[in-house]
Amino acid sequence: MNIQEKLIDLELALLKMWAATGIKEIYKYKNRIKIYKREGLSRFELFYDLSHSMFTDVEDTANGDDLYAEECKVSVEVLIKRREISGTPPAPTIKLGDKELLTAQEEIARINSKYYADRQRFHDRGRQLAHFQSSLDWLKQRFEEEWNFELGIGEVVEEIIYRFEGRGESDAG
Repeated sequence: MNIQEKLIDLELALLKMWAATGIKEIYKYKNRIKIYKREGLSRFELFYDLSHSMFTDVEDTANGDDLYAEECKVSVEVLIKRREISGTPPAPTIKLGDKELLTAQEEIARINSKYYADRQRFHDRGRQLAHFQSSLDWLKQRFEEEWNFELGIGEVVEEIIYRFEGRGESDAG
């Protein structure tokens, strides 16, 4: 049994042990295999590959500026099936001499970058919308509690609320 076969057997044993303990997904960061949990939760390190030759079919998130655990996570069950069927993990798909592959990877990186920029803009707009909604809610509460009975103020506040809600002009104006 050569070294590569021993590493594959070790990978399979580790994967089966992790699956038995309930670990569903893993990802790789700087040759460390970690448990994937949804964004924001702590992630525990399972294994540190000092040989840099194990789990070659799990993309290392440290290999790119725009690689995230969410995108590089891999199902433990899928990895087990790959190793049981083939006996070896698939070779890394990157061929540095292949010009078309590099062009495609650059395009994917560009698209990925735009996606995350759009996602951040959407998140920022959502936060801004939530701020406006809380301001409108505060305005409605003040209108109902205090300003409704004061001469002149009630009509102005009612007009502001109607315009913020996109209803046009109120009957008060």
